Amino acid sequence: MPNHYFQSFILILAGVVTLFGCDRTLQIEGLTKVSGTVTYQGEPIEGATVTFSPADETGRAASGRTDSKGRFNLTTLNHSDGIMAGHYKVAISKTEVGSELMTSEEQAAYFNKHGRAPVITTTDLLPEKYKKPDTSELAREVVADQTNDFLFELE
Repeated sequence: MPNHYFQSFILILAGVVTLFGCDRTLQIEGLTKVSGTVTYQGEPIEGATVTFSPADETGRAASGRTDSKGRFNLTTLNHSDGIMAGHYKVAISKTEVGSELMTSEEQAAYFNKHGRAPVITTTDLLPEKYKKPDTSELAREVVADQTNDFLFELE
């Protein structure tokens, strides 16, 4: 019986690949490349998420993750494809998940004992105000056919 499910899965997968093709990528016309650097107290921040949200709430948001030099490239659909030109509010966050992670067996035992899933702690590594576009006070204008490389110096 399990072999039947595997064969069905393979047939469905082959149909999806045939229907959509292997090398097709969704694309949005008119995206502009956007990159930048994030520092906190003068030091580059690795692993921060930078999110550009349309200021007028129309259009699409895009985000990127900083590397070891604090550099990021924005992604809308495909890696580093950019964002539509326009005015954006910006949010920057970096969160650390609690160090006491549980195995699936430990989680099940905790659930059986307490009747709920364990609470996983998180810690913001940047000031909370930068976490939301409405409180960060960060905004940028993305201009088509122009270099859009932004510096965010967080304090």
